[in-house]
Amino acid sequence: MPESERAALPDSLVLHTADGRLLERSAAVVEGLRLAGGACRVPAAILRFVPTRLADGVYDLVALARQRLFRKPGSACPVVPAALRARLLP
Repeated sequence: MPESERAALPDSLVLHTADGRLLERSAAVVEGLRLAGGACRVPAAILRFVPTRLADGVYDLVALARQRLFRKPGSACPVVPAALRARLLP
């Protein structure tokens, strides 16, 4: 996916399907579970019946809790943008 398209995407889970659709948040989770196959198809089938607004709300709550519980350690190396990467030693 070109950088120009990626820049327009939300800061959330996004799934680019084989047929070209971009699914976000809870829709991406449901499709990911379906594509994973096996036992993952059961929760995917159940979650399809949950209204999107409700599912996205739950997704947001889980994302918020995840960010609180699993913060990036301060000692982690930042990802250097491509424009600055050329200025660094190899």
